[in-house]
This record gives sequence, C-alpha cells and structure tokens, in this order.
Amino acid sequence: MFSGIPHLGRMILAYIISTGCDYLLQHNKMTSTNVRKLAISICCLAQGAVILCLAFSGCNYIAAIILITLATSFTGGEAAGALGNLVDLSPNFASIMLGISQTVAVIPGTLSPMVVSFFTYQNQTIEQWKKVYLISAAMVAVPGFISLCFTTSDLQKWNSPDKEQNHEFDLLKVNSPQEDEKKN
Repeated sequence: MFSGIPHLGRMILAYIISTGCDYLLQHNKMTSTNVRKLAISICCLAQGAVILCLAFSGCNYIAAIILITLATSFTGGEAAGALGNLVDLSPNFASIMLGISQTVAVIPGTLSPMVVSFFTYQNQTIEQWKKVYLISAAMVAVPGFISLCFTTSDLQKWNSPDKEQNHEFDLLKVNSPQEDEKKN
C-alpha cells in the first residue's frame, strides 16, 4: 500500500502544476513557451535536485523514503511541460512525436540495471550507491537545462504541410482509368 504513495504524489502534483499552468496561460501571465519551460523545470530540475539530496542522504532510510517520494512526485510536471509541448508544436503529429520521444525515454530504464550492477555488484556501499544517484540526478537535470535553453511552443510549419509542395505521396496514389485519361 505504501509503495503507491510516490505515484499518488505524482498525480496530486500533476493536477496542481497543470492547474497553475492553465491559470498562467488563460490570464496571459506567461507565454506558452515559458509555461512549458516552468513545468519542465519543476519536473526535471526539482527532481534532479531531490535525487542529488538522496545521493548525500547516507543510510538515513526515512530521508531516502521522503526524497524518493518527492522525486517521483515532481514528475507530475511532465503533463503540463513536455507532454503539453508536443501538442503545442504539432497537434497533427503529437501522437507520433509522443511515440518517438517515449521510445527514447525508456532507454535509460532499460540500461539502468546494468549501470547499477556495474557500480554495486558485490560492492553494496554507500559510496557506490552515491555514484548511482549522482548519475541519476544528472540524467534528469541535464535534459531539464537543455530544455530550458531550446524549448519552444511555437506551432511548427511542418504541422500543416502545403499539399502542392508535398509530392512524396503521389507515388502511392492509384489513379482510376478516368483520371489517367484526363492527365493525358
């Protein structure tokens, strides 16, 4: 039952952050780009800072439980940040971009058991776990900083390609005999 508390925190923070971001957008307090950057900062940078604290928490299991709960909770900013930004960039292709971005996003989760075992196999010390948490903090915070520098929420021109300029699909089109006669 207690293992669900971090995810409950994530749900609650997702609601709070999303509501706050909606307020900022509806009342023109911030641009869409800055609202997305704010939510991504909460998600990535706050989570990275909490994981950094976890790296230095030592053997204090109470602190570790609280910090892991907070780190998971801060991922609630993803809904108003990165996920919302996909729709801002291209409503027509948001699902494809989500699929690609989530495919890339699961790679660290796939590789993390190997990284953890590299540092901790037959060497379960606080110093080794500190290295694991420092790597985790960097893996969360660095993309957050990159996002702060380069994120935009401007609708991309490739969202609605001009049909006359998009001839790559003409090869796939099968014409009826009547259409072929009209062309000739």
